[in-house]
Amino acid sequence: MGTICIVGGRKWNGRQFEPNGEMLRQTNQDWDRKICLDDSDMILPGVIDMHAHVWTPYASKKLCIPVDRTYYKGVVAVADAGSFGCHAWHKSNRFLMDTANQKVKMFMHVLPVGLTGFPLRNFTQVENVDLDRVIEIAGQDKSGNLLGFKIHLGLMDVKHDEKLMKAARTCADALGKPVEMHVSGARAPFELISEYLKPGDVVAHAFSGRRDPILDENGKIKGCVKEAVSRGVHLDVAHAGKHFSWRVFRQARDEGVLFDFIGTDSTMNNYENEDRQMMDIFHVASALMNAGVDEEYVVKAMTANSAGFIGYELNIERQTVVLKRIDKIIPFYDDASEGLKDYIIGDHEYKPVLFWDDGRVIYDNPDNAK
Repeated sequence: MGTICIVGGRKWNGRQFEPNGEMLRQTNQDWDRKICLDDSDMILPGVIDMHAHVWTPYASKKLCIPVDRTYYKGVVAVADAGSFGCHAWHKSNRFLMDTANQKVKMFMHVLPVGLTGFPLRNFTQVENVDLDRVIEIAGQDKSGNLLGFKIHLGLMDVKHDEKLMKAARTCADALGKPVEMHVSGARAPFELISEYLKPGDVVAHAFSGRRDPILDENGKIKGCVKEAVSRGVHLDVAHAGKHFSWRVFRQARDEGVLFDFIGTDSTMNNYENEDRQMMDIFHVASALMNAGVDEEYVVKAMTANSAGFIGYELNIERQTVVLKRIDKIIPFYDDASEGLKDYIIGDHEYKPVLFWDDGRVIYDNPDNAK
């Protein structure tokens, strides 16, 4: 057994940062270590990714990512964003409950095949979906891991978008669950989308530049977006390396419309992928901080806000992530995969140097402290 002594820095108490004097963590390693932090460095109780696509034996190998690929850096829980429809949801849920180090809760895709048929091509005829069967199967969940229902707008036309929204609303209301709507590239205008949104629902890829879902013809935030936010609809960054626009985000920020959650939309296609500029949740969070969003606001979005939504208890005594501030000039890009690059120039990035989980050292990278 060994001991890690963490000196200095600031620790998150669930609401805000407070100074850290000395923190001791017993480990399963045969060595002792002392980590000396600067005042700007952070100690967190793990973070939660509110938008990921996780792998199970029933998932699309082209899309979904094994949970340990993100867990090892300190992502202690994730919300799967509709990877599975009713055909595979229960089997995938059981597999993840039995095998995952992360806590995984999941939205069920309204389309029965979910994203196991990714890319969505021949499975989009929502009028052929037996919604009573979807509701019946979703209602069988006894694990508490069903978050709600997911749909992807923009697959065909406005009429199809509305059919999807009606279907999702029917399923969600039957079980008292929220809806998560993928709005990047939506054909339906947000005026129509907002009619189907209720408090507690989630708008994924809210700041996308693909058909500018939240902007009006003058480049301003639509009034119906602000109204939806005011009544409790959540906005998720859900970056993905291609569903986030600095142009849209800057306008939203300047008009006081920010995010509740930080999702990465992690997949096999984008995670830790320099070309896609979606390295991990800490890279996305650092970008938002460099864009002028208060650090505590950003941390709350990937801890307390997300924990409250999925029903996960964060505890810094059980799980501890140490983030080091690296001062350097760094560009943060958007839409890198589509050749629509825009960027901001930042002066720092936060990187994990240690993840400790209930006595086990999961991640130890002192090189990130340099």
